[in-house]
Amino acid sequence: MTPSQIRALLETLIPAREPVLLVGPPGIGKSDVATAVAASLNHDLIITHPVVEDPTDYKGMPAVVHGEGGPTASFLPFGELNRMLSATVPTVVMMDDLGQAAPAVQAAVMQLILARQINGRRISDHVSFIAATNRREDRAAVTGFIAPLLDRFTCVVPMEFDLDEWVAWGIRNSMPVELLAFARLQPTAILGYRQDPDGAPESPGNDERPARPRAGNAMTKSPTPRSVAGLGRLVNLGILDLNTLAGAAGEAFATAFVAFHNTWREIPDRNEIYLNPDLVPVPERADVRYALMGSLAFAANPGNFDQTIRYLARVPVEFSVACVKDAVARHPELAKTQAFIRWSIEHSAAFSFDAAAA
Repeated sequence: MTPSQIRALLETLIPAREPVLLVGPPGIGKSDVATAVAASLNHDLIITHPVVEDPTDYKGMPAVVHGEGGPTASFLPFGELNRMLSATVPTVVMMDDLGQAAPAVQAAVMQLILARQINGRRISDHVSFIAATNRREDRAAVTGFIAPLLDRFTCVVPMEFDLDEWVAWGIRNSMPVELLAFARLQPTAILGYRQDPDGAPESPGNDERPARPRAGNAMTKSPTPRSVAGLGRLVNLGILDLNTLAGAAGEAFATAFVAFHNTWREIPDRNEIYLNPDLVPVPERADVRYALMGSLAFAANPGNFDQTIRYLARVPVEFSVACVKDAVARHPELAKTQAFIRWSIEHSAAFSFDAAAA
């Protein structure tokens, strides 16, 4: 399921207090989706990290309690567990990287999710549980789940990368326009570039193979949505040094991106396109075309969009669709222009857009 599909699902399951486990590769945005849903529902959010916690974090601290009948042994809740017990407003508890936690910690979590109580004290009815984990093939130290814990979740939801949604996120979060254009040019680059055991980069396009660190150098990064966003922030700071960008998202991705960045010198001038949309040549090379589409989408506004659409009429449809889609995501007001309405009707078979969502 894509992030937007999972978000819609969680907005239904969280108020019903149905526990959900999100599964996917590192850096794909599992925690971000849970955080966004909690905010959209106006719920409080508690994030826990079972991989660095002990069973006592979910059972309470062993202690001697002195009462009228004399001393007794008990478990006293503290920290986030105490917040789960005493919550008085709707609250989402997000357990991140649960698959990396020790079996004893998973067993303690299992009791919370199944019985919604610990040592005779009930978890507040305001609390809903979400957990997230990487997959074993991601080589993220996931050893698996104890079977009873996995069965405690109402559903296990695989999360998939969606390029359109990531580009839309990148637009909202000021990612460099050239990075978004590069992602359009090489749609398998994010999560696609791998390292073989000897350290040689593989070409993108095989999404089924897990990322493998370089032999003898476990500090090599791969291009996940999260790490590529980090590369984007470096570019926004004016950093285009290959070694630095490779340290953000891996050598193969950084090398391809820097090469693509150089194509920006070859794209036609936007102002020439606005003045002569019927005459300015359309670039032949795919990389230059994608760079130009990103540039036009970035600069689109109601004043120049009619001229932009005239130029796009001469561009192969797969490129023009990418341009219009990104332009409207960046500038939602364009969806109300006559140029967009005419264009979307003519290209309805290849283009879909929810104007209300924008």
